[in-house]
Amino acid sequence: MADYDRSIIDGMRAGRQDALVTFIEQQRTALLAFIQKRLGLHLRKKIEADDVLQEVSVEALRALPKTTIDDRDPLNWLFHICERKII
Repeated sequence: MADYDRSIIDGMRAGRQDALVTFIEQQRTALLAFIQKRLGLHLRKKIEADDVLQEVSVEALRALPKTTIDDRDPLNWLFHICERKII
């Protein structure tokens, strides 16, 4: 797993939404870059990357209580949600 703030990851594993919000804010640049790359030119004309990130954030907050982050990279988990939202 990447070099993330351990207390934030532990908070996410405990199901704390505030920890997830902090993590998303810390990874905002990487998430927006990922979304921009996946949107492509055609979709970028119709939807903003910030709007997709907002939807991803809401989805992640809803999914957090049912998600086990112990064995997965939380950023990759968010990337997966991004891909689903874009599709």
